[in-house]
Amino acid sequence: MFKQLKKLFTPRPPADHDEMLVNAYCTLATVPEPPFVHHLHGRRDSTDPEMRQELDGFVRYVQSLGGGKMTSTRYQVMRHAQRTRHQFAFSVSPRDAGGLAEWALQANALLVLPDGQVRDPQRKVLVSSADGSAEADAVVPFPAAALQRKAATEALLAARGLQASSHLPPVVAESELRLRPAAEARQRAVALLAVALRAESLAAGKPLPVAELEQKLPGLRRVLSPQETAFLQEEQPTPADLTRFSWRYESLLTLEWALGLAELPWPDGPCDATTTSRTLLERAEEVVGTKVRLRAGTEILDALDLHYRLQWLVRQSRLDGKPLPAGLDAGVISERHHALNWLSCFEDSDWDDTDTPT
Repeated sequence: MFKQLKKLFTPRPPADHDEMLVNAYCTLATVPEPPFVHHLHGRRDSTDPEMRQELDGFVRYVQSLGGGKMTSTRYQVMRHAQRTRHQFAFSVSPRDAGGLAEWALQANALLVLPDGQVRDPQRKVLVSSADGSAEADAVVPFPAAALQRKAATEALLAARGLQASSHLPPVVAESELRLRPAAEARQRAVALLAVALRAESLAAGKPLPVAELEQKLPGLRRVLSPQETAFLQEEQPTPADLTRFSWRYESLLTLEWALGLAELPWPDGPCDATTTSRTLLERAEEVVGTKVRLRAGTEILDALDLHYRLQWLVRQSRLDGKPLPAGLDAGVISERHHALNWLSCFEDSDWDDTDTPT
């Protein structure tokens, strides 16, 4: 078995020499118990402090196979590993393989056998340990709700004359979702407001003193990211930084929407900065308190799935050297995608490190 997974568990030898050792990686928050006969060697979940490190090793292993050439299937396997919430190691008899497949589908699990092959619930090879290839009929599992959301978004885009790649996977489903706490989203909104106001004032030649921002937004220093702290400390930021942080009004509006403070219109142009900043400033006490709650996970995932596919359209237009489809603003889409990925704990990254891959 490959080195990265040897450390996960040190299982007992199977009681029956015909049994096969299985490592299962499940993305659901709650996983059904395996109903088939098996010998459990180990089980861990995301509360285990060592699990993230080991899953990172799993991702590196998958990435290294076949010379490291990235494919859609390999990328989806890596994202599955990053989203894993529960891991099992057990031995099971071949005669119970049918039960294993049914359980793996219900648990949204990838399977790894001692030969190092990464397999789907039907044990079809998704990433070969020999050359990184996949069997033609192997399928990365996704919860039904995620696939339904993808189809709904594609229909919405089609109604507007837009078409994203059908090969793009779904975003996470409600059964996999981990949202940042509302309090953390409120704090992040305050930080975004501060840097956007500062950037806008500097660009207009009327610098808003940081001390005044701290007076209007108590506790500001505690909620800033490292990059935001560095920006506010600069007397004369670069033009690129002024532009970058001025765009944060769009991220701010996205979090205001997630907190139920604003609506999120179609991303065809920048928001009204004055209205967006006033929304938070006028309700600062309410936002800092406990009255404001996040919208339902279903709404947030709908928005995430939409902006993920719109982000692909933006990038593909650039790659093809074509103009952006009418009715889309690339900067707005990028900022919203960033905020929604952060809110849904994409790759467990902090704000400065949150990525928006497509």
